[in-house]
Amino acid sequence: MQDAGSPQSALARIRGAVSKIDAGGGCSIFSDKHACEETLTLAHKAIVALQACSSAKSKGTAHG
Repeated sequence: MQDAGSPQSALARIRGAVSKIDAGGGCSIFSDKHACEETLTLAHKAIVALQACSSAKSKGTAHG
């Protein structure tokens, strides 16, 4: 993991990575499909959390 500088930046990076996997055929293109699926599950959870953080920050409140 690397600090992206802001929730919005991290959100854009994660969405970009997920889009690349989806565009390439999803997890079926990887030899370890299970690991890919677990990673995508975590990515989707991170997206939800970052969206919440981004919206809270845009409203002038911060969490954590």
